[in-house]
Amino acid sequence: MNLSRPLLALLLVARLSLAHPLPSAGSNPAPVPPVADSPFVVGAKEVEAVIQCPKGIRGRNGGVVLLVHGTGTSGSESWEQGPWLDLLPDRSPGFDVCHVTLPQRSTGDVQDTSEWVARAVQNLATKSSTGKVAVVAHSQGNLNVQWALTFWPNAVRTKVSQFIALAADFHGTLVALGYCKQGDAGGKGCSILAYQQATGSRFITTLQVADGDRALAPTASIYTIYDETVTPEAGSNATSILGGASLFPLQAPELCGPLHPAEHLSMLTDPAAFEIGYRSLAAGGPIAKSSFDRESCNAFLTTSGLEQHGVARLASAAKNALADVDTVATAPRMGGEPEIKAYAKAYAPR
Repeated sequence: MNLSRPLLALLLVARLSLAHPLPSAGSNPAPVPPVADSPFVVGAKEVEAVIQCPKGIRGRNGGVVLLVHGTGTSGSESWEQGPWLDLLPDRSPGFDVCHVTLPQRSTGDVQDTSEWVARAVQNLATKSSTGKVAVVAHSQGNLNVQWALTFWPNAVRTKVSQFIALAADFHGTLVALGYCKQGDAGGKGCSILAYQQATGSRFITTLQVADGDRALAPTASIYTIYDETVTPEAGSNATSILGGASLFPLQAPELCGPLHPAEHLSMLTDPAAFEIGYRSLAAGGPIAKSSFDRESCNAFLTTSGLEQHGVARLASAAKNALADVDTVATAPRMGGEPEIKAYAKAYAPR
């Protein structure tokens, strides 16, 4: 999720006044997690039309990797200028890398865009040399993936080999919470994407009650304490922490140390985040921190180095990402969070 920088000051308000517990799901025993797939509304052909695989699907040994973008951007803007499409396909054992572009630049109901991710996994699994899909997501894209894994346990979860989460707001973000409280107080409301990604939202609570508060596929969660959009990211309350996932806070001493400068948008092109993701994909599951090569904190580890045109493309990617902030700032404002879908209401707060 990308919010304009003037909104970041609201984080101070959030931290001072919003020790915000999750809403109670009621006193009844927690319902059984979903065991049957939720109904699809979007058609398979409709989603197939927005999947792109710039280097094709060639049956590479590592199978298909699906890249899922965050709020206010598109698949090409997020990924085509960076290492996940420049370098990953040719890294051993070789990967077929694709991305999907979600409706309205992913500024609408996260429940709806999650269905597109679910359909994309279905589509690509049939074309993957492994019969499964590995998923890499950034920011809100991680909520899309986790919702799809939770509510399509057969159609999606059985087809996902692993999940690489970059800057995930699994527990929401305090920035969105402060933003929406200010909008509500001023009578202007808030955008759908901010309501749903706010700490303690009905969407986040429903996902957690439905068993989406834990890793549902082998998961590596990679994040930075300097994230200015997804907060908090420090300590045991980091919103990128997911039960059962392998956690990679980049500023940890055993990784890149406290001076590593990664922030929210740069996670798309951060060399350390990429190296952790790649090595996990190559290993078939999250790597141990002890196997991390600290050389990747400052450079991409390739046999010939990252070519100069690659460096220029990374700068272009960062420029595109900053431009996408405008999409979020101008997203339509609503008077409240969207209703939880019928298939998930049993898990929603009362």
